[in-house]
Amino acid sequence: MALGGRYGVFDDQTPVGIAAIRQVTFERARHRATIEAFYVAPSAQGGGAADALMTTLFDHASENGIWQLELFVAAANPRAVAFYERHGFRREGRCPNAIITEDGPQDDWFYVCIPRRPPATDQQEGI
Repeated sequence: MALGGRYGVFDDQTPVGIAAIRQVTFERARHRATIEAFYVAPSAQGGGAADALMTTLFDHASENGIWQLELFVAAANPRAVAFYERHGFRREGRCPNAIITEDGPQDDWFYVCIPRRPPATDQQEGI
């Protein structure tokens, strides 16, 4: 199920996962999109819901001319980090103090995935 870049996964009528993607609106950066939300309920983890959501985001990107996906993930969440890396995301940087919890500041990693080859431009071709 989709609603303006937001997608859900359901177990019968019960929502068990959500993902949201937002394309950059600036014309020269419209090839980029940010995955803003990605969550699967613990009861549905390991059952394919996360893979289905990621496939849907890749399809959304392809259908909308997006060839670079970006996201932030909690550095202290190794399961999520492994999931994104398994789907082709690579770590590009760190966002210190991304959130402040009762335990103190927590960092995020910045990840990028280019699921398909960018279109050639005159510059890229050396013309």
